[in-house]
Parts: sequence; C-alpha cells; structure tokens
Amino acid sequence: RWTGVYKAQSFPELYTVGDGDIFPITPAPWPCSGYIYENETLQKVKDCECCICWSYNYNTNALASDTRFIEGSKFQKVEMGKVGITSMNFYERYHVEVEQLSVSEEVHNFWKLVEAQQKALGSLFQPNAVKVRGNIKCISNPDEEALGIFSVSAISRKSVFIEPKDIPYPMPAIDTSTLDCRIAFKNATTEKPLFW
Repeated sequence: RWTGVYKAQSFPELYTVGDGDIFPITPAPWPCSGYIYENETLQKVKDCECCICWSYNYNTNALASDTRFIEGSKFQKVEMGKVGITSMNFYERYHVEVEQLSVSEEVHNFWKLVEAQQKALGSLFQPNAVKVRGNIKCISNPDEEALGIFSVSAISRKSVFIEPKDIPYPMPAIDTSTLDCRIAFKNATTEKPLFW
C-alpha cells in the first residue's frame, strides 16, 4: 500500500460573496484566514490558520504479490499507483511512502481475490461475482454476514520525495482556491508531517 502527501496553499482571505449582477461582489474572508473586511477594507488581524495544508492520497486498489516466484523476496518495477502531474501536487514536492506487508497465506488469498475483482470491473471478460470471505464473524447473529479480514503483519517501509525538477516538462500555473485549505483539498490537515 502507499500514501502520498503534498503541500497545498489556498487564499481564503480572497473569498467573496455576491454575483456582481443582483448582489455586489463583496470580500468575505474566512475567519481562519486572519483577515477581516471592515470599513470597505481588507485588514490582516492575525496569521492565517488555514492557508497551508498537507493533503493525503491513499491507494484504493488492493495489490497482492507472491514471493514464491521471485528470487530473494525483492519486488522490482511493480506499479503501485499513479500520481497526477499537476501544479498543486508539485507546488513544493510530493512525498510517497510505500509499505510492504508480510501476511499469512489466508490473508494473501483474501487480498488476491479482492485485487482480481477490482481489476475485472468493467472488463469484457469479467468473471462471475465471487464472495470474498474473510475471517470476521458476527458472534451475536451467526447468520449475519460480516465482511473484512483481521490480521497482524510485519511492515517494511520506503519513502521518497519527488521534486518538481524531476518532472520532465513545465508545470501550468497553480490554481487558486479561496476556500479553507482543509475544505479545498482532499484529506487535508494543517498539521505539518514530521518528515516534511
């Protein structure tokens, strides 16, 4: 599995209300922006608390690999996912952390079935639906279907920063958002990651 993180910036002090036709366009900075609109002037009263965020991306597809067919238990050139090359993703740099989990054969088989179903969706040769059964059961009502799997695993991690200079073509201008960055960006927080 993998997690991607990028630093994002918004400009909530530039937020406005009104459409310019019936209602005049009026500055309405977000309270967290540190600005107020008073006496027809935009005034800074404190530092912004929602201008800089770190947005998190997570893999959504299962990826199950098998060490029986490789030498030395090392996987090379395995596609883990894709990162959109946008000016916002690479506003500063993009951090990717990949985790490799060592699991039992039962857990591996569960995720292998999930992976096969995800890959087959929309395919002309889509196989018949198979119930993916885990090891979770409803104790109070045995007839109730419970989905999922519980397991314990060893985890190996590797992370890397992808810098804007690593992208082989120029980036377009950055899109400007006037919302609180925690709303404007997916899975965003104002808490700076320890590795940043």
